[in-house]
Amino acid sequence: MAAVALLLLVVVLVQHNRRLKVVQLRQQALLEAKLERGLQASALAHELRQPLSHLLLQSRLLQCRLESGVEQPEAVLAEVQNLQRSAQQIDQLIDTITALLRGQPGQTEPVDLVALVHKLVASRCAERSLRQIQLHLDLPAEPVILELNQAQISIAIRNLLVNAQQALLDVEPQHRHLAVTLAENAGQILVQVADSGPGLPSDSIRELMMNSSTAGGMGLGLFTVHAIAKQHRGRLTLARSQALRGAECSLWFQPCSVDPGTSIDRALPGAPVGIH
Repeated sequence: MAAVALLLLVVVLVQHNRRLKVVQLRQQALLEAKLERGLQASALAHELRQPLSHLLLQSRLLQCRLESGVEQPEAVLAEVQNLQRSAQQIDQLIDTITALLRGQPGQTEPVDLVALVHKLVASRCAERSLRQIQLHLDLPAEPVILELNQAQISIAIRNLLVNAQQALLDVEPQHRHLAVTLAENAGQILVQVADSGPGLPSDSIRELMMNSSTAGGMGLGLFTVHAIAKQHRGRLTLARSQALRGAECSLWFQPCSVDPGTSIDRALPGAPVGIH
């Protein structure tokens, strides 16, 4: 009888432990879902901060000019049109990010990654020159065409460029290097942004999000990039750059098609080619 009672007790304890584990897993899933929703909302706010700041600056400048009484009607109209364009861009950005964070695929189209990367890097040139960053571009001479959501991919690559530029502010001007590479690697298309900054404190996106030192820190930016890569059946990997010793962020995509097309310059005018 004692053996039977002991066996029954063991069975009861095992079943109780199983129920506890099920409850714990459910609670963990609920907590992770809440965390994910919170991160999604934070990522949306993070993406909107810069264009909203620009819109506010434009409106304040227009107000100052109107108050000074020196603005002509034609100039005022041009400024108002600039404000409208900025507002439309923010509206489009909200639609893009909201669809992304809801897991909606969005409309895709053939996108030349070479031209897109070149355009995004060129748009950062003004800030690059102000911060004395040596830019190194390694882009194919021929277009690389993938089926992508161009608005989302633009946000992802822009985030990586901005993160790298911000990291380089902690480095002496003569040691500021930023490398952007587009290549085929192991049967996949690779878009890589590397810098000579202090590097990432972790290669875990979740840890970076939780330990971001500022409200708009790079953790949220990388979360957005990760979400965009996942939406396109790609992935984001983080590492330390062997060439530059700073952060190395890599976007990987499955190849769709390659169009020989028209060649595009490998580097912007005046930009160093190669890293020494």
